[in-house]
This record gives sequence, structure tokens and C-alpha cells, in this order.
Amino acid sequence: MRNSVLFFGSTILLLITSILTGNYFFHFSVSQLDTTDFTLIKQPLDYRGIIFSNSSIYYIVGFTLLPTIVFLVKHYANIKTTVQTIFATIFILFMGSVLWYYKIHQLNQIIDQATDFYISAGNTTYVNINWFKFGKYVSSGFILGGLLIVAFGKTRMLTQR
Repeated sequence: MRNSVLFFGSTILLLITSILTGNYFFHFSVSQLDTTDFTLIKQPLDYRGIIFSNSSIYYIVGFTLLPTIVFLVKHYANIKTTVQTIFATIFILFMGSVLWYYKIHQLNQIIDQATDFYISAGNTTYVNINWFKFGKYVSSGFILGGLLIVAFGKTRMLTQR
């Protein structure tokens, strides 16, 4: 009973927190880009992209699923102690931030190459902010971190036998 209350309570808490911080996360991510040589624009969305084009939706879903990912990792990786659970949670959060930073680095490289090409041609570079999808990379990092912990846990269990 205590575990289910803790699970649902942390899910609701992370849902509310991620809803409140979703726009700040997006603006902080955009501030990490080198925006000296291009202009950010926001193009109108078609009917298919209204919900899933916003990066904060993926951010909200990723942080809301975080307790579920930790629960599944505890179950499948045979994690028994609190220290192992804390380590697994920190590793999952670390992988989310690594993939988020990878996306920022990737965007900086792509935009640098595009601005070099367009500036040499005398044009102004415009970048659509609907293209960024930072939250998708954070959520993917959480899932990847969970899968890696499960893989390490299964390997550890096989080598201990």
C-alpha cells in the first residue's frame, strides 16, 4: 500500500512540476543555442502537428513516466536496496540530460553549417523553433537510461550465478 501511494504521489507531483516548468525548460534549451547568426521563427502548425510539435509535451510525458521507468527498472534489474534505487534514478536522469545536451550540440553544428552557407550567399538564416524537440531527447534519454540499468542488472545477475 505504501509503495503504491508513493508511486502515484510521485507521478502526480512530477506531472504538476513538469507542466509548470515545461516552457522554462524550452526557453533554457533555446538559450543554450548560439543564436548570433540566425533568426528564430515559429511557423504555424498544420492539423497533424498541433499536439506533438511542442517540445514541452514530450518533456511532460517523460517526467511523468519517470516513476514508472524507475519501478520497471527496480523490478527487472532486481534492485533491492535504496542506494541502488537512488543510483538507478540518478543514472536515468543523467542519461536524459546527456541526450538533451547531445541535441543542443547537434543543433548548434547544423545551424553553424547552414549559417556559413547562407551568409556566404548573402542571405538571412531563419530557423523554425517547432523543429527543436528538446523534450523528445530528454524522454528518450530516460528510457535509454532505464534500459541500460536493466541490461547491467541482468548481466550482473548472470555473472553472480
